[in-house]
Amino acid sequence: MEDTGNTIKTKSSTLASTEQTVVEALAEAQAKIEAANSAAASQAEAQASQAVVAAYSQAASAAAVGDTVTASSAATLASSLAANLDSNAQSVNETTSESASQAS
Repeated sequence: MEDTGNTIKTKSSTLASTEQTVVEALAEAQAKIEAANSAAASQAEAQASQAVVAAYSQAASAAAVGDTVTASSAATLASSLAANLDSNAQSVNETTSESASQAS
């Protein structure tokens, strides 16, 4: 009985940690999306942003029902998509800066 209690405590702790990670990552993704939108993101960037939010939503939903494997996989996917979105946004910003420098 004690082992069962310890197992439940461990799984609850793992789930709480996963949910906290997902919540933090979602907040970060939303901040990045807002920054991309304020920088007049293209349609492709907007779609990529939606994919990031969808992946984080899937992670949050899975975490809410205790499916830590799916939550972790979806959070990893979302993080990868967000990093790709950041990389693309940075390239666009660098190109815009170079164009502005050449124009002046």
